[in-house]
Amino acid sequence: MAFLYPLILFFTLPALLFCIWYGRNQYLSLKELTTLVHPSKIKQLTGLLSIKKENDYSYRNFYIYITFCTISFLSLIASFAGPYVPGDSQIQTNQTSVFLLFDGSWSMDADDVKHLPEYAFVPRFRFEEARFHAMALNKRLENVAFGVVTFAGSAVQHTHPLQDKEWIYKILFDQINSHNAFYSGTNYSSAFQELINSSRYLGEGFQVVLYSDGDASNEEKTNALEKVKIFSRLHIPIHVIALGTPKGTETDLSFNLLSEFDTENSVIGDAAGKEYRASSNVVVQKRMSTPDFVFLKKIADETGGTFTLTHQGDSGIETLAQTIENSTENEQVLLWEAGGKKSLSPYFFILPFLFFLYDFLWIRRAVKFGS
Repeated sequence: MAFLYPLILFFTLPALLFCIWYGRNQYLSLKELTTLVHPSKIKQLTGLLSIKKENDYSYRNFYIYITFCTISFLSLIASFAGPYVPGDSQIQTNQTSVFLLFDGSWSMDADDVKHLPEYAFVPRFRFEEARFHAMALNKRLENVAFGVVTFAGSAVQHTHPLQDKEWIYKILFDQINSHNAFYSGTNYSSAFQELINSSRYLGEGFQVVLYSDGDASNEEKTNALEKVKIFSRLHIPIHVIALGTPKGTETDLSFNLLSEFDTENSVIGDAAGKEYRASSNVVVQKRMSTPDFVFLKKIADETGGTFTLTHQGDSGIETLAQTIENSTENEQVLLWEAGGKKSLSPYFFILPFLFFLYDFLWIRRAVKFGS
């Protein structure tokens, strides 16, 4: 624990001396009261004294009172010093936006896809089906802001949530034809962490729609399910659109060979005036890509999201859209990095407040004289 205004803590010693002085004066006043007032009338004047037997007084209530008084006074000074611990603050918000999260790994090039009526185009492979599904969802939810993230070995955010439908459509249609950064691997943890990091600066809650086939290594799946626990704790639903067929299909693992072109008289190209274009495609290997729907359903179930299998002939867009619309007013815990500090000041006000109630309702309670 640290303090924003540590110099205020120098008032601790004067405050302690004041409490000692105040306690001593109170004690002497009570002593004098016992000599001037008959024991039968003491309870009508103060709750700090009690009578054990005639002319024998107990100061237990006084000692409790002065102890609480001292601790409360010191606690109040500590609260003014701004105590905090490093870390993220949490704020409550509503799930007003949606992140479209696309698995861009090699397995998403598999061609065991389904063409559904909601799609604007006929998909040729899983990643394309994911894009067309997202386009239809974007069109269906006119009042919802969408953000776009793709991932493979690492995650890339293409846009934060926006309500500009034309721009989101352009990104889905034009800009994410393939996930080009660290293309191998299926690092769900990287994608989930990217979303958590983004939430710190959004200022609004969100839901997630994950497009994936679940074809990943056991290590990547284990890490993903561990990271999903954060989404569950923060009440962020992950709706899963599971792509591919149960038996899977053979997939080519390939990459493009690039040829260099001189672009000295053009505004395109890199800093050296060179442009690189794909000249040929090289197949590295062929392997069987089998979706893991059990793993994907665990993600949805753990976070309270919906789960859709497109190979069954239902896009699930209408159900998903209604769920998202119904959840936009749901409260969500949002991690917000406020300078890396979480204030503890409210906790230091609790004891002084309780002491005030104790003093007001018990020590200084109204007394009916003449009873």
